[in-house]
Formats: sequence, structure tokens, C-alpha cells
Amino acid sequence: MQKINLLRNYNRQKSIFIFLLTTIFFFLSVKYKQDNVPSVKPLYSMGLLILGILCTANWFKYFLVKKVNLTAFNQTPIYFLAILIMIFGASSMLSNEREIKDFIYFLYWNVALSLFLIFYLEKYKAYEFIFLVCKSVLIFSIVSSIIAFLTFFGIVGFEYGEYVLRQNLWTITRIHGYMGEPTALGGLLGFSVISFFYISKINDIKYKLIILFILIIAIIASGSRNTVVSLLLVGLFASLIDIKKSFFTISFIVLSLFLISTISLQLLGIEVNFLDQFDRGETNYFNQERRRLSIWANVLDIFKDGSIMNILFGHGSNYLNQFTGGVSAFNASLEILIAHGIFGFIFYQMLFISSVYLGVKRYKLTKSFVYKYGLMLLIYGYSFSLFMSFFPSTDFHFSAFAFIFGILIVCIPVRNLRNI
Repeated sequence: MQKINLLRNYNRQKSIFIFLLTTIFFFLSVKYKQDNVPSVKPLYSMGLLILGILCTANWFKYFLVKKVNLTAFNQTPIYFLAILIMIFGASSMLSNEREIKDFIYFLYWNVALSLFLIFYLEKYKAYEFIFLVCKSVLIFSIVSSIIAFLTFFGIVGFEYGEYVLRQNLWTITRIHGYMGEPTALGGLLGFSVISFFYISKINDIKYKLIILFILIIAIIASGSRNTVVSLLLVGLFASLIDIKKSFFTISFIVLSLFLISTISLQLLGIEVNFLDQFDRGETNYFNQERRRLSIWANVLDIFKDGSIMNILFGHGSNYLNQFTGGVSAFNASLEILIAHGIFGFIFYQMLFISSVYLGVKRYKLTKSFVYKYGLMLLIYGYSFSLFMSFFPSTDFHFSAFAFIFGILIVCIPVRNLRNI
């Protein structure tokens, strides 16, 4: 009888965790977005406040009970992430007050959410903790997709103050729901697809085909090519990593060189036709063009025309938005290059490379799907950022969360991991 009560209490705790995390996701994700206009986020500050309170309460309680094991933070990728955040902070301090606030928002949701999750990593087994996060993401994704379809067909609508839940005219053919824009929904859906396969590795999923069908249809309806391409790269990586080490290394290098050389040729003015599929061809915001490859070339021109100090340390946060009238580089690496210079760019790439290296090394050593899942999230978050500027960002985005969460997973020490 006592064991049954303990089991019920344990299951209740897991249900509370899923409820809290999905609630935080909802508060951080709800927004109303119009093209090139700052989004309305009625619940964002409340979500950050709840996250901060829960994080502080959990850690205070846990420190009173026993010492917290912070070995997950004593890893090379975490050091690169800390240096990168310091570079972001330094650039913000040298800029105006708005950029300082933006940096604080970015730092807050990244650090608070990471600490909140690390607390539960200490409470549960690693594979079980990741399972709970995946389940939370999947539940939130299914609910968000259903609301997005209902909003698209005009069945659901809501208006309160400046916030409006309705289909945006500038994305009239693409679903988004209360997440405000199709790309944000697409970022969530890609994350949930990866989570779906992790859950299926751990446990049987009820209504498996129905859930997978909803996710696939929602991805198509969102029109997010970023999501499709990022998932394809994740699938390719996941297939190659189980092949012999030498072949995996060679394939990964060849794929990386292919992508780099193809984009470089396009930036130099040599046409590479298949890359045109990534461009929407919409008109007039940056040199009368809205093609991402043209934007990337123009961003590099701005970078090359800067002073030595600008090249090394950047123009400061939000410079590109001010220069172009509120438009990003549609590429996180280029956004960091302009804002934070060569140093910021290098440490961002080193953060990704060191995380992938650590994850691959530990996966080869343990063959644990936990590390493979962390690598899949890393690849997904980084790939998604090749076509959007969601890292760093004041807003919460699931692609950026996937990147950070992937880093946390590969940093879980092997001795703390029980293979599944």
C-alpha cells in the first residue's frame, strides 16, 4: 500500500511538471504579429515572472534538502556559451538602453529556463527527465496545431486590447494560431517531431499515427521550409552517426563543405539554382529585394565596409535592424557577425562544434539515445538558425530552445546517465 501511494505521488509530480512546463510555453509563445511591426506579447512578462518564481523556489528548496550537482555546467560547451553571453552583454552595454533590456530578456529566459530544467534533471533519471520535456513539447504542439487550424478557418477568434487572435493577412495561406507567425509554429512542430521519436523509443504512444499525421499536416500547412530543411538535416545526421566513425566524419565534412561552398558561390554572384527555393521572392525592404541570399550578400557588404573595430567587435546589438528599418539578417551567424564581430561569430561556431563533438563522443561511448537526441536538437536548432535570426533573441523561440536544450543534454556527464 505504501509503495502504491509513493508511485501515485511520483506520477502526480510528473504530471505537475508537464503542466507547469506547458503553461510556461503558452505564456512565452502567445503573440500577435504583423509584418515588420513589433509583436504584441500580452502574457510574456507574466510567463517570465512565473518561470523566475518557480526556478527560485525549486532551487531554494533543493539547496535546503541536499547539495545540487552542477557537473552538467562544468563542460566545455557551457564555457563557450558563457563567453558568448558575455560578448552579447558587452555589446549591449555599449549600445542604447533598449538593447540592454533586450539582452536582459534574452539572458533571463535562457538562464531561468535552463536552471528550471536542471533542477528536475537532478530529481529524475536523465532519460525520464528528457521524456517529460518531450511530452510537454508534444502536448503543446498538438494543442497549438489544432488552435491554428481553427483560427485559419475562422472558427476561433479572440480580441483583447492590442492582442488579436485571427489569421494574419500577410500570412493568409499559412497557419499560425496564437503563436502569431507560421515560422514560430514551424519551429515548435520540428521540435515536436524529434520529441515524438524520442518518446516512441522510451514508451508506446497512444494514437501514434493520428499524432504523427497532425504534426505532418501542420508542418505542411505552416509553410515553414525552415522546418522541413532542418528536419531533413537532422535525419541525415541521425543516419550517418551510426555508421563507422571514419565514414561519418568524412560525410559530415563533405556535407558541411558542400553547404558552405554553395552559399559562398551564390554570395559571390554565381547562380546556384536550387537555393532559390529558399527565397520567397517578396519585394521591397532591403535594396528593393526580399530574397534571403541577396540579404546575406548585402549583410556581408555592410560587414566588410565596417572599421577594424567593427569587424572585430561588431556594430552593437540591433544595429542591422536600425540600418534596414527593422529587418534581420535571416541568419543567426550573420546577425552575430554584424552585431558582435568576428569574436562573437567564432565563439558561436565553437559553441556548436564543441557541443556536437562532445555529443558524438559520448554517444559513441555509451550508445545511449539520450545523447543522440541531444545531438538531433543541436542540429535542428542550428540548422533552423541558418535561415532565421532567432538566436540571440528577446523572444522565446522553440528553435532557440532546442539549441540550448540540446547543449544541456550532451553536457550530462556519462556517470550520471543510465543507459536505456
